[in-house]
Amino acid sequence: MINHGNYRGIYIHIPFCIAKCGYCDFYSVPIGRSMDWQEQYLRGLVAEMEQRASFYDGQRIITIYIGGGTPSLLTSEQIDRLLNKLAATFTLSSDIEITIEANPATVNEKYLQECRQAGVNRLSLGVQSFIDRELCLLGRLHSTQDSKEAIRAARAAGFTNLNLDLIYGIPGQTTDDWTANLCQAMAAAPEHLSLYLLQLEPHTPMGRWVDEGKLFMLEEEQEYQLYQISREFLSHHGYQQYEISNFARPGKECRHNLHYWHSAEYIGLGAGAVSFINRIRQQNAQLDSYLQTSDDYQPNFWQGEILESMSERQRWIDAVVMGLRTTQGINMDDFKRRFGVDLHQEYAQVINELMAGGFIIIKDGYLRLAPSAYFISNQVLCRFMA
Repeated sequence: MINHGNYRGIYIHIPFCIAKCGYCDFYSVPIGRSMDWQEQYLRGLVAEMEQRASFYDGQRIITIYIGGGTPSLLTSEQIDRLLNKLAATFTLSSDIEITIEANPATVNEKYLQECRQAGVNRLSLGVQSFIDRELCLLGRLHSTQDSKEAIRAARAAGFTNLNLDLIYGIPGQTTDDWTANLCQAMAAAPEHLSLYLLQLEPHTPMGRWVDEGKLFMLEEEQEYQLYQISREFLSHHGYQQYEISNFARPGKECRHNLHYWHSAEYIGLGAGAVSFINRIRQQNAQLDSYLQTSDDYQPNFWQGEILESMSERQRWIDAVVMGLRTTQGINMDDFKRRFGVDLHQEYAQVINELMAGGFIIIKDGYLRLAPSAYFISNQVLCRFMA
C-alpha cells in the first residue's frame, strides 16, 4: 500500500475550452476555435517549473494529473514536451500514474496513440451522458456517438486504464435514463467511473435558469434513488466503490485522487491551479496575470491567493474530512502516528452521536462513514469541522 505522505502529486491546469458548459463552475476560459494560446501558455508552464525547481525539495512525484478546461486541446507534441520538462525538473516515480482529461469531441486514435507514447497511461473522458438530449441541456459540444468513438479510439491506442465521467441528477432525468447511461458505460467496460451529482452554482447559466424558474432540479429523494441505483448496479458488475463518487475495478483506483483524499501534498502548475504544501493551500494567479508576467520571467509570477494557511489542528481536521470520503475510512492508529491525535478522545461525543444515528462505523481500527450516509456525507462531515 502506498504511503501517500512520503510522496507528492502534480496537478497541471489547462484552463482553456472551446465553450464553457452551462453547469461548469471550474476555472476555465472559452477560446472558441482559436489555438493561439497554446505555445504562450506552454512557455508559462515551463517558466513556472524552472522557477519552482529552485526550491523544490526533491520529494518523489507519484502522480501527474493534467486537467482543465480541456487539456486535449493541447497537441500530442506539446504534451510530450510538457512531460519531458516535468521529468527534467522533478523526481518522478518509476511507476508514476499520468492522467489526462479529454473531451470526446477533441480526440482520435492517432492523437491518443501519441499521448500514450509521450507517457500518458491513464485517460479520463468527460462523457457526462450517453443521451444526446441530456448533453444538449448541459451545453456539451460532443454527442453520444463522439463518446463511443473516443472510447473505441482509446482502446485501439492501447489505454488499459480508462475513466468515464458521468453526471446524474440532470433536470428531467428518469431512473430509466440513468440506468441506460450506466448500461452504455458497462458496454465500454471502463476500469474506472466517476459519478457526479449535478450541483449548480447560482452564477452559472443553468443555475440562473433554475433561479428564474425555467429549469427544475430533481427532488432530493429522486437524486438519492439514482445514487443508490448506481451503487447497486456497479457492485453487481464488479466495480468497487472506494470513494463517495468513485468506482473502480480492483487495483484501478485513481492514485492521484487517493493522494488528495489521504490529505497528502501536491503541486499545482498553471493558471488558477491550487497547491497544498506545508499546511498552505494556495491558488496560482489567473490567466491574464499568469501569461503576462511569465513572459517577463518575473520571480514567483505564478503566485496568487493564499486560500488557507492552516494551524496544526486545522491540518488534521482537513485530513479527517478528506479521509472519511473514502469507503475504507481512516486507520485511527496511523492517524495518531501521523498527527499525534487520538480521534476516539478528540471526537468522543461526535463519534458516539453519529454511531448511535447509524451514520458512522468503527471496525477493525478504521473510522468510516456508513454506506447509508454516503449521499448525505457533507452533513455528516461538517460535524468533524467544528
